[in-house]
Amino acid sequence: MSDIKAKAWGVLWRVHTKAAGEILSIIYAETGTPVLFKSKRLAKEWIRQNHASVAQRKDLRAEPYGWRMPVPVRVSITFEAAGGE
Repeated sequence: MSDIKAKAWGVLWRVHTKAAGEILSIIYAETGTPVLFKSKRLAKEWIRQNHASVAQRKDLRAEPYGWRMPVPVRVSITFEAAGGE
């Protein structure tokens, strides 16, 4: 069985502090799966609904937190066949 490949839009969490530098990571849902969308527009809407406080609060963007607004990113997903190969 061959691998199945797909593309989607994910959400990239960004932190920038003097101590740690820049930290980037994909945002995961409570279920442990990455937050994924079919379009960039849907990803942006989700970011606005769930992370608006980052844009509104200077204290979260300042040290020691260093949070930045999440951004939509294009991700590639590969589903690999399990076992038997």
